[in-house]
Amino acid sequence: MYQANPMAMLIEQSAGKAHTCSQRILDIQPEGIHQRVVVILGVANEVDKCLSYEHTETN
Repeated sequence: MYQANPMAMLIEQSAGKAHTCSQRILDIQPEGIHQRVVVILGVANEVDKCLSYEHTETN
């Protein structure tokens, strides 16, 4: 989390998106300094496309 949060802040401030497979990285309440999360960063439409693939796979 200590690496994902700063990256997520920079990406979102530049009109991108930062997600795990289920929620925004900046919405996660860290439980520990070494907590691990899936990181999907990038241009908003590409992140949305990646998330749509994930939702298709789980359904």
